Amino acid sequence: MINQVVITRDMISTLIAQCSTVEPPKNIFKHKKSDLTVMLESAYRPDLQKLLNVINLLDPDTSRGNGSIDVDNPGEANWLGLVWAMASLGDGAKEIARSWSQQSKRYTEDGFESSWRSYDPTKGNAITIGSLFKLVENISTPNENAVISGDVNDSETRVPNRFVFQSTEEILRLPPIEWCIKGLLPKSGLASIYGPSGSGKSFFAMGLLASVVLGKNFFGRKTRLSPVVYVVLEGAAGVQRRIQAYERYHKVSLPSNLKIVTQNFSLLNDDYEQFSSELIEAGLSNGVVVIDTLSQASPGGDENSSTDMGTLIAAAQNIERKTGSLVILIHHTGKDASRGARGHSSLFAALDAGIELKRLKTGREWSISKSKDSVDGGSHPFKLETIPLGIDEDGDEITSCVAIPDLFRPNEIKAPSGKHQKVILQYLRDHLGDSEAKDFQELIEFCRPAIGTHLSNPKQRTKESLEALINQGQIIESDGLFQLKK
Repeated sequence: MINQVVITRDMISTLIAQCSTVEPPKNIFKHKKSDLTVMLESAYRPDLQKLLNVINLLDPDTSRGNGSIDVDNPGEANWLGLVWAMASLGDGAKEIARSWSQQSKRYTEDGFESSWRSYDPTKGNAITIGSLFKLVENISTPNENAVISGDVNDSETRVPNRFVFQSTEEILRLPPIEWCIKGLLPKSGLASIYGPSGSGKSFFAMGLLASVVLGKNFFGRKTRLSPVVYVVLEGAAGVQRRIQAYERYHKVSLPSNLKIVTQNFSLLNDDYEQFSSELIEAGLSNGVVVIDTLSQASPGGDENSSTDMGTLIAAAQNIERKTGSLVILIHHTGKDASRGARGHSSLFAALDAGIELKRLKTGREWSISKSKDSVDGGSHPFKLETIPLGIDEDGDEITSCVAIPDLFRPNEIKAPSGKHQKVILQYLRDHLGDSEAKDFQELIEFCRPAIGTHLSNPKQRTKESLEALINQGQIIESDGLFQLKK
């Protein structure tokens, strides 16, 4: 039996009272009760109390099944049926179901969320909590049946642990990271595309999200075919032309899983809650949400305030968690572009990935400014190709642009500056074939012998030196593989 946390009725009453005294925010949307309030208020329902009493008698490692519960055969595949039975009690049972499910090594947040949302109470013969209770009665002892009947003291009412403590072996057995764009953007999380005005952010973003909805490589990197919701709050009048330009240049029609939102939207109030709910209802979860721009999504906010920026980050992360999506914030740099994204530094710290755009004398380029799960750095030149779209009513040409690789612009290659960089570069020239390519982790292990074992952390020194060589253009990357610049 796992350790348990005791919740008494008095604690529930106190928390509900505290929640009800908070003045709801004034907003254009009708205020909803928080998830916590819903869960606690629901705790008074006898069936939910009964569920709390019996949940630990059920095995979360049972196979998924098809949504039914075989009450006479406890060993059958019942997981989905049990989750649906709990869903019949409403959202008040959701955290109980989640905590119970998290005890299984097979648990994934996306899998749980999609299963919970798939319950349809209007379906004929929809499963209810009664089937779960019947199963428990068939597998429980007489003493446990007393608990099921609710004949227990309130002080003994327990809920399952929320936290799961995993060993290193369990962590190593977890599936590898899933990518939205390999080596660039994770499947879910928080990311930002930022740069100064005129750097081509909106055109670059259009090319990126179009590649995702088409499942087409983006600058040589594999993409995961996903739905995209593009929230256009800046330059909305030009989005039609950007779409037309992309389709005309690439000779494609963008599919219906690309959706555009142009209504006012704020991350500083509870707009994100309704946005997330409606996105899920539209069947667009587990995809990409692009918010263009962060400034327009925070009207009246102060980007330099840790409080306001914290609110923005929390709202974006809430969208990510509720919808299972990658949330990308289009943002500006400040007056000093070398200092990165504008506003409080907590934004950059919260990012899972960052893409920085620059407009240099030699042209535009983008680079990975941050990647929690891949290598950052490197520069990728691109240009804005002007696409004619027609003639307006005054006889003037209508045009827009597409962001495409600038294949014929020579990359400036810088000389290595550090001792370890020079040693590793020479080692690669001596031991790596001209056309041989490796992924980044393989490259680290390949180069570790070059700097010896006398250093305190040779693997970290090797990694840092390789990242510097990538930034200098000595090592180039394509589709997640790295090789020497020829």
